[in-house]
Amino acid sequence: MIKILRKLFLVLGVILFIFCSGGCSPKNSGDTSSFIHIDYFYEKNDDILIDNKIKIGIGNSIFNENNEKILAVDDDYYQGISNITVSIFVDDDVEPKNIIEISSTDFFSSKYTVNIKDDKIKVDDYKKTFVFDLSDYEINSVIKFAVSFDWMYQENITYHSDELFLYGGFLNGNFIISKEKTNHKM
Repeated sequence: MIKILRKLFLVLGVILFIFCSGGCSPKNSGDTSSFIHIDYFYEKNDDILIDNKIKIGIGNSIFNENNEKILAVDDDYYQGISNITVSIFVDDDVEPKNIIEISSTDFFSSKYTVNIKDDKIKVDDYKKTFVFDLSDYEINSVIKFAVSFDWMYQENITYHSDELFLYGGFLNGNFIISKEKTNHKM
C-alpha cells in the first residue's frame, strides 16, 4: 500500500510540475520583446558621432523585462520567432540600403544568449553584434536602423520592430547628430 501511495505521489508530482512549467512559462507573460534583446550602441562628443560607428547588439535571452532570469522556457516559444532582420534605410523608408537576415534556428542557441552581468546590458554581453560605419553611406538627412522579427504563437502572428533614427549629416568627415529617435513596435 505504501509503494502504491509513493507511486501515486510521484505521478501527481510530475503532473503538477508539467502543469506549473506550462502555466508559468514566459509565453503567458505577453512580452515577447524580452526574449530578443536589441540595443544600439554608439558614442558621441557633443553632437559628433565618435568614429562614425554604430553597433547593434542582438541576443536571445531568458530574462524578463525586469532583468529577472526566466527558468521555464519551452522550445516552441523560440520556434515561433522568425524572420529576424537588420535593415538600414538612408533618407527614405522605401528601399533599404542593406539587409541582414538571421536564421532563427541558428540564432536561438546558447551561442547567442545574452549574459547579464549587471543591471544594464553592455555590448560585450551580446554574442551577435553588427558594427556599421556611417561613412559607408551617403546620408543627407537621416539613417534608420531597424531590427525586426515575427512571432507566431497559437496561430497568431505579431510583428515586432525596434528602430533607431539618427538625423543629421556629415561635416568635415564627422557625422553630426541633430536629433535621435527610437521607435519600438509590437
